[in-house]
Amino acid sequence: MVENVIIMGAAGRDFHNFNVYFRDNERYNVVCFTATQIPDIDGRQYPPEIAGSMYPKGIPIESDENLMDMIGTIGNILGIEPEMEMLPMQQGDVAATYADISRAKSKLQFDPKTPISEGIPQFIQWYRKYKDV
Repeated sequence: MVENVIIMGAAGRDFHNFNVYFRDNERYNVVCFTATQIPDIDGRQYPPEIAGSMYPKGIPIESDENLMDMIGTIGNILGIEPEMEMLPMQQGDVAATYADISRAKSKLQFDPKTPISEGIPQFIQWYRKYKDV
């Protein structure tokens, strides 16, 4: 069974963990990263060129303010009650960090416009077709 995962954070260590553990791991489907650490990164996309073949459209980076809404939307579309395990900060978690992403923004020229209310249903439709479920 594939487990849907939300990676809490969108910074260096979080992207590293994705690339090392989740990227080609068919047991997991990374739904999104949350934008808790870098100002103004929410609404962007982890590039498909880096995300790998399981994520041809990349992975959205969403504001953690919308996290509970996003989880509820996914649950409603799938007709399930999401299971959540709220944990305190874990060893290695970073409480706050900052990175200047202006260079990445200019190089990738990515400016997403799809709101979460449209993107989640589109992603689930794509995923079901892609995974034939």
